[in-house]
Amino acid sequence: MEFNKIDKTNSKNWKNGDIFAVKIENTDTEFDGKYLILLKYVNPEWEEKYKYKMTVHSFRAKMSKTIEIPSIAEIDQLDYIITSYRHYEERFLPLNGGESYEECVSRKKHIKFYPDKYNYLYTYYFNMFTKKREKFNEFIYIGNKVIKKPKEEYESGLQLDYELVVFKKDLVKEIINAYNEFNLKKSDIYESEKHDLIEKNAKMQIETIKYVKRQMFKHKENN
Repeated sequence: MEFNKIDKTNSKNWKNGDIFAVKIENTDTEFDGKYLILLKYVNPEWEEKYKYKMTVHSFRAKMSKTIEIPSIAEIDQLDYIITSYRHYEERFLPLNGGESYEECVSRKKHIKFYPDKYNYLYTYYFNMFTKKREKFNEFIYIGNKVIKKPKEEYESGLQLDYELVVFKKDLVKEIINAYNEFNLKKSDIYESEKHDLIEKNAKMQIETIKYVKRQMFKHKENN
């Protein structure tokens, strides 16, 4: 088949929809022996907008149920791993350049948000920095299929914002940590005291942004 001729250990050959399996080993967790399933995600806007000396690749991740590499059909049925969150109060951030908070809200009014019972919005994709000529021999190429993303996923509009950012050497550890914190809800953000503090700080941040923007516009009008 044609994809067998392509070196998928080289990140420059990765395409949207490429699916890889990475074995979980030496983590001292119950997940050892299973596989992280990485689904390459390409946002065309980011490809044009962001240029880095070290390339940034975006993925979403799932985890196999057994120690066998799942088929693409089985992968389609696996749950996505949540990789980061933000409070619902911060849903319209970040602002675009010099716009006011109200202008930002108007620009994003078409977006539908899906907060959970804690009022958190979740991101499922993450970004991985890759160095020039870095090889990915531990990435087992399964095939290519663009699997539907979670409908409730929150996207800020920036490639590097609140999202999880990793290097290859930390990939497995960071994704397992995210799985424990968010999918299994072991993070303290789900405890009452921490949750209330996050909500308070989120509201305070929005009010501060509104105030600062108003002051900036007043200053412009007076000069």
